[in-house]
Amino acid sequence: MTAVPDPHPLRTLQRIVSPFSARLLLCVLVAACSLPSAVIAQDAATLPATGPSTAVDYEVEIDAPEGIRLFLLENLALQKWRGNERVDAEQLKRLVDAARGEIGTLLASEGYYAPKIDGTLDQVGSNWKARFTVVPNDLARVDSVQLDFTGAI
Repeated sequence: MTAVPDPHPLRTLQRIVSPFSARLLLCVLVAACSLPSAVIAQDAATLPATGPSTAVDYEVEIDAPEGIRLFLLENLALQKWRGNERVDAEQLKRLVDAARGEIGTLLASEGYYAPKIDGTLDQVGSNWKARFTVVPNDLARVDSVQLDFTGAI
C-alpha cells in the first residue's frame, strides 16, 4: 500500500506543530522571501541622487616592453573600470594604488619575479592620467628539475 500525499501540506504541518508555531513559521517564510526586494530597495536608496555626475574620465599609460604592455592593459582592473560612471576620484586613487601590486602579480605569472614598478596619477583639468613605468628585469628560467619519489605511487 502506497501513501497518498496530503493535498494540503499546511494541514500536515499544523498536525505536527502547534497552530501558533505553524503560523509563525509561515510568517518567517514570507518575510524571508520578501528580503531580496527589501535589500534591493535599500541599495537603490544609497545610490547618489540624479544630480551632477562625480565620475571621472581617465587614461592608462604603461611604459614597458610591447608584449608586457599589451598583457598588462588587457588584464589590469584599472583598465577594465575605464568608462564606468561609478568611478570617482577617490575610487580612481584606490584603483591606481592597487594596480601597482596587481602589475607585480601579473608579471610574476609570466615569470618576472623582480620587476621595478613606478606609477603616478596626474590630473589635468577634468581628465586624469595613470602612468606606470615597468622594468620587468630578468625572466626566471628553470634549468633543471629533479623529482624523487619514495613509497607507493
